[in-house]
Amino acid sequence: MPLKTTPMTVEVPDDAIELLAEMADEQASTMTATLARSIRITLFIERARKRGATVILQEVDGTRRQVVFT
Repeated sequence: MPLKTTPMTVEVPDDAIELLAEMADEQASTMTATLARSIRITLFIERARKRGATVILQEVDGTRRQVVFT
């Protein structure tokens, strides 16, 4: 069953639109789906951060670093 959608008009800086288009292309997805995914990921990270969690990025070579969201 398709998700319910609501049309929405927003003003977004041109550079953010360029990044969104690049992300959509890399994900072989639409800009709408990519934006929705970004919102869900951001909410997940923000909720975890509020609980005191940290995000650790591990590179292919095993190097780890903490990612700080502001």
